[in-house]
Amino acid sequence: MQKAILIAILSHKSILVMKTILAIQLIHLAVKAAENLVSIMHSIGHLIS
Repeated sequence: MQKAILIAILSHKSILVMKTILAIQLIHLAVKAAENLVSIMHSIGHLIS
């Protein structure tokens, strides 16, 4: 009985960890995309001015 509870807790924790890792990766990608956008905007600004 206790083993089942332990397994349930562990799987729940691992799901949380997976979600956290995914969230961090998504944020990292978003930051990279934002940096790319900023550099593109800068080069467009240089071209226009």
